Amino acid sequence: MYVTYAEQNRVFQSLGVWTTTFSSVTGLAEPEQVRVVLISDGVLQSLNVQPAAGRWLLAEYQIGTTRPLPSIFLATTRIMLGYGYW
Repeated sequence: MYVTYAEQNRVFQSLGVWTTTFSSVTGLAEPEQVRVVLISDGVLQSLNVQPAAGRWLLAEYQIGTTRPLPSIFLATTRIMLGYGYW
């Protein structure tokens, strides 16, 4: 449904969706379960959050095949770390 709204949007400057979940982070120590917020392009712009470094998330980043349809959260190649996690 979001894709339809985003494609037909003629009123808002930006439009986005988000959801929360958990994921495991592995490294040198034991795996750690962390809270993850999956966002589409447009969320940060809608909330007027400027990137501290780098650039906005782009619509092209949502293209991929890692999650079943109808999920719009398909890409897994881009991450954003919060200050607390960093």
